[in-house]
Amino acid sequence: MRKIVFISIFINILGLLAIATIVLKQGGPSNILFKLSHKHALAKMKHRKSLFNNSPISKESIIFLGDSITEFGEWSEFFPNHTILNRGIAGDGIAGVQNRLKEIQRHQSRAVFLMIGVNDLCFHSPTEVIQMYKNLLSTMISSLMGTEIIVQSILPVNNTIYKTGTNNTQIDEVNDTIRTYCVQMNIPYIDLGDSFKNQENRLKKAFTSDGIHINGIAYNEWTKLLNHWLPIE
Repeated sequence: MRKIVFISIFINILGLLAIATIVLKQGGPSNILFKLSHKHALAKMKHRKSLFNNSPISKESIIFLGDSITEFGEWSEFFPNHTILNRGIAGDGIAGVQNRLKEIQRHQSRAVFLMIGVNDLCFHSPTEVIQMYKNLLSTMISSLMGTEIIVQSILPVNNTIYKTGTNNTQIDEVNDTIRTYCVQMNIPYIDLGDSFKNQENRLKKAFTSDGIHINGIAYNEWTKLLNHWLPIE
């Protein structure tokens, strides 16, 4: 009986060691949990990139480029007299946008409206995000010749609704530095902050349900701020 128990314990230990080895090879418990919890989001990003890469070329179009805040906007409906391509991908960041510039380049678009960076601030310091953002803009300037690049400020968040992973102090730091950089590089910069913030410097509660993504009321406000660039005839 003792022999059977000993063999059983030994087999269990071997099994645990094998599982531990597999977990370590996969990057540890946190990496496995990240992959499991984000597998659907990662698959969606892959599908959306495939959709873009296999779509027809649309020369002289207007491109909205960014993350989920861009993706969720119905830009073709907001500006029906313009040819709009929505190149927002939920969960994307600065590096992801930089890796997608070849697809943007093939359209030879009239203008690209860029908003990116809030997801990066959930994982990186403002200093790191600023450097990545500057590198992105430098690459866009050199690779999108003939296309006007228009930078839009990162929208504020409201952590009193849900914790978003970043805060408005960090967002303001990135926005202020990128605004100055855009002036130096002669890149148009649209500051959306004042129209989206409440008196506490947070994203207005009337504009969001989760503290970071925005609703139809906010998109209508955003559209008004872009009328100078995309007049509705």
